[in-house]
Amino acid sequence: MVVSAAVEHALGAAASFAPAQSLDELHLCLLNPAVASPELMASPFFTAGCQALLDEKIIVLNEQFLLEIEAAMRSFAQSDSLLGAPFLKNDAQMFGLVRRIDADPARYLARLRRQAQRETADADAERHLQHELAMVALFFIGHELGHFLHGHPSGEFATFVDPDVPLESRIEDAVVKLCRHVDEFEPTQWANRVVVAHLTGLAKQDAAASERGLYGLARGLFVAAIYTWYKDLDVFARKMGIDAIADTRQLNTMMMQGRERYIHSASLFGERHRFTWLRAALALEVVMRARTTWFDLAPEARSIWCAHSTEAVANDPTLRGAFWLAESLQRYFLLCVSMDTAVKLATVGCSTGWMLEADRRRGGPQIFIMQFMGIDDAVARVRQMR
Repeated sequence: MVVSAAVEHALGAAASFAPAQSLDELHLCLLNPAVASPELMASPFFTAGCQALLDEKIIVLNEQFLLEIEAAMRSFAQSDSLLGAPFLKNDAQMFGLVRRIDADPARYLARLRRQAQRETADADAERHLQHELAMVALFFIGHELGHFLHGHPSGEFATFVDPDVPLESRIEDAVVKLCRHVDEFEPTQWANRVVVAHLTGLAKQDAAASERGLYGLARGLFVAAIYTWYKDLDVFARKMGIDAIADTRQLNTMMMQGRERYIHSASLFGERHRFTWLRAALALEVVMRARTTWFDLAPEARSIWCAHSTEAVANDPTLRGAFWLAESLQRYFLLCVSMDTAVKLATVGCSTGWMLEADRRRGGPQIFIMQFMGIDDAVARVRQMR
């Protein structure tokens, strides 16, 4: 019921987007892998995340994908502030969350939902969380909507590293995949336009609701981005020989063991443009630029921290907007800083051909060491920001 309500809310918002009204037909189907037939799972209709099929005029959304994101969102929501979340203390906490959800998603989520149904639970908090899930669903659906409006035959978002498929091993394919991945971030982001239009329309009716909607988007997208990235890293590390990676810094030793390691890392970025982390950061900046004046302020006049105390914010509705914006900005900048690992993997992966040629001319390889940053390092850097 939670997921279906979120999807219904998101679909309604997407349908009200003016360009979408030019479509003569559009359907959205939820795919439940737990009960899907083998034929469906092996068909073009299957997606691990969300995909658009132009000829069939269908957007397919994997229910399990949204349920896992909901579980991660509820886990993070147990902290009132971003930097108070225990999962950001170190990489081991993030990998632990991924594995707890992966071990039994239904059971883990059911336990979290029961907590929200207790008599002592905050009803408003539950309502807000469900709205945040709807905003995340709108982001994914909006992206697929762009494929229809552009006439793309198909498109897929949020696919993951497949544990059953070998890692990328051909350098030519890896370089093309990584370079194409970067290039595809240049076109117009339909998901951003749909979300901005939704928040703009909401502001005409209720300014505070629009501000809360932006905050909800930031909360949800941040969790979706960080959860899917650590989930992929966990699978990638296992396929590279680390059974239970505990720290991103373990990649330092693993990746220096051979140039081919960076060719394999192309699998982290999927067959199509689906790197949720980067798309989430780009989307948050676009939406916040459209819906706030923060980026227009002089550098010395802006801050990512709320100037008001927790008590003041709780007692004064007019101050909550400042708190919501500050928390949204912190999530945006933490995504940007934490992207260090992905940027390094992609950059070196694209350069691997040149490096191998240099090794050949030199007569042998040189030791190459890349330092990867843990989530605790990223949080420390954000704390130092103005």
